[in-house]
Amino acid sequence: MKRAFRPIRQSLSLKLSLWVLLYAVVLFSVCLCAIFIRSRRVVKDAAIERASSVLNTIALRVNGYMSEIETASNNFVWLAEQNMQPDSLMGYTRRVVELNPHVNGCSITTEPYYFEHFGRYFSVYTVRHRDSVQTVKEGVYEYYEKVWYKTPKMLDRACWVDPFDDYNEGTLSSEEVIASYCIPLRNGKGDFIGVLSTDLSLGWLSKTITAEKPYEHSYCMMVGKDGHFYVHPDENKLFKETIFSGIDPQTHPDIIALGHEMLNGKSGSLSVVLDGKPCLVFYRPVPHTRWSLALVCMESDIFSIYNQLALVLLPIIVIGLIIILLFCWQAVKYFIKPLHILLHTLHRIGDGRFDEQIPHTKRKDSIGQLQDSFATMQESLAAHFSSLQQMSAEMEQRNKELVEANKMVEESRRMKMAFVQNMTHQVRTPLNIVLGFAQVMRDNYGVMSEEDTASLIKEMARKSVSVTRMVLMLFDSSSTGSAGMLTRNEFVSCNEMARECIENTKLQYPQIEIKLDTALPDTFCVLTDRLYFFRCLRELLYNAAKFSNGKVVNLYVREAETMVVIVVEDVGPGISVENRERMFDPFAKMDDFTEGLGLGLPLTKRHAKNLGGDLELDTDYLLGCRFVLKIPKE
Repeated sequence: MKRAFRPIRQSLSLKLSLWVLLYAVVLFSVCLCAIFIRSRRVVKDAAIERASSVLNTIALRVNGYMSEIETASNNFVWLAEQNMQPDSLMGYTRRVVELNPHVNGCSITTEPYYFEHFGRYFSVYTVRHRDSVQTVKEGVYEYYEKVWYKTPKMLDRACWVDPFDDYNEGTLSSEEVIASYCIPLRNGKGDFIGVLSTDLSLGWLSKTITAEKPYEHSYCMMVGKDGHFYVHPDENKLFKETIFSGIDPQTHPDIIALGHEMLNGKSGSLSVVLDGKPCLVFYRPVPHTRWSLALVCMESDIFSIYNQLALVLLPIIVIGLIIILLFCWQAVKYFIKPLHILLHTLHRIGDGRFDEQIPHTKRKDSIGQLQDSFATMQESLAAHFSSLQQMSAEMEQRNKELVEANKMVEESRRMKMAFVQNMTHQVRTPLNIVLGFAQVMRDNYGVMSEEDTASLIKEMARKSVSVTRMVLMLFDSSSTGSAGMLTRNEFVSCNEMARECIENTKLQYPQIEIKLDTALPDTFCVLTDRLYFFRCLRELLYNAAKFSNGKVVNLYVREAETMVVIVVEDVGPGISVENRERMFDPFAKMDDFTEGLGLGLPLTKRHAKNLGGDLELDTDYLLGCRFVLKIPKE
């Protein structure tokens, strides 16, 4: 990446050309954005005008079909009201269907017992089946509860009812979903006597509505007064779903707003996202009904030409910018040519040729002033050369100091390596023993006696405890293992703790006899941290057992005024006077050849202080080591 940008960093002409190109890009971008925004608005306005025109055409066509049905129905209402005879009514319904190809069916239904010899029910119905027209007196079913009968009777005026499935088993019924124009019938006195209902096939109406498509993927839909789909390209949604079905108002407020606009009988357009695609929806109500028509146009269709124009302009713009860059590069390169000559001269001066002369110039522009300034600078270099020599001597002295500091760093690294090697050796030895015993048990499984197996397992457990102890000591020596984890919230019996530590020590040193001498009852407890109390006393017993004469270690437990005093005493080589000052230093070992990390005593003293007590060496005891551990009572 650095190599790719190196020519740009080293070429002033190229840098200046790129800056000119940057300004050109900004200017072009602003102008093009303004043009494209304006163009997009013009395209959108044209699309709105086109789609609105198509929607109005569809609405006018639907309104025309519905008006034909209304006119045909109204023309026969007065005949039916004046000639309420069964045969005449059958003729009227048939003529309505035969004379109007857009009518799917027509029925005249009277009030209960209007014709007493027919009983409670009387209804004549004519329906169009493909190319044939059939007229019958309908069978008995409760048509007084149908919406096409109740609605005009309740409103007392002609009206369109929402589409419905009028199939009735055992009767002559339409095979399609229909919408009906219903007119109440009255006698000479103005009393309600029945309903004339003229049916319009919703399937045929849907084909008429969806025939007009201003764009390839656009489609029409029609919803009823409660939002149910009456016309939609997805037939699974018809009459089963509403425009609000499955819509979350939080994520799709645009669709919610569209639904309310259509249900309230308003006209207009809205930008919405349908099925994850941005769309422009145009809507308007269907006259004389509570239905609403909508034309859905995909924005990808509306702006397809606009997007193609962008794809054509983009390469033209890129080529134009490249031409501008090349022109600027050559022009700038010509004007700054004197700078390159000056640069080569300065390179020779930089190589140590301080006698190299930079000529003065008569040019008054910026480049001429720059050349005169460098000439003056070269003349000053000779005067300051002696100062550079003095500075070189000072740098040499500082280098010597750095060498000494480097030696100290090397010594520190050597000490670190020594500690790592010692720690590795201390951990590896017991691990090798555990691994060796495991291999012995694996190779001699079934041959070894239970006594030998138990002995090996016991020894492996001892070494595992030893490794665990060293790992915990390393953890405690870190910052994370400090007093931040200590909580003094447990009542611990001093005698019980002493016996537990003795048992733990005897697992590692079974040949050592540890004598406990306590002046406290077993019920005597201190408020402390059990874990760190255990580690303090255990490490003292470990050290005493390891450096003793291999026979006896004495443990004394006594009570002072505010402290419990625990004394661990052994008979052995002890700690020399010269080593007593650093015995509590971390990783300090009195003998490099002995087992251990040099952390036992430092950690014990730290834990004791964190518990509120202290650890001291009794220097008056000369037979070995005697450590005094003090733990506060409360």
